[in-house]
Amino acid sequence: MDEFAGAFHQADTLFVTDIYAASEEPIEGVTAEALVERIRQFGHRNVEHVGTIDRGVKALLEVAQEGDLVLTLGAGSVWQAGEQVLERLRAQD
Repeated sequence: MDEFAGAFHQADTLFVTDIYAASEEPIEGVTAEALVERIRQFGHRNVEHVGTIDRGVKALLEVAQEGDLVLTLGAGSVWQAGEQVLERLRAQD
């Protein structure tokens, strides 16, 4: 977890969605909340556990500004976050 938590230090803002086990058993102690806390312990000042992809997209659109670079990273259905961001930005035009 330490290596993973330290990987986001250069991000200005970080939104963490819930963590789900794929085809394996969940790892005890590995939760989105624990990851966010560990990222904070590494000194990141702007990290938030948002829970669902939808809440993450909403939070992102509240802070993102023109010219920002937005990355969505993860497994499973996280790819939907990027699609939702684009969809909502297009609806604003």
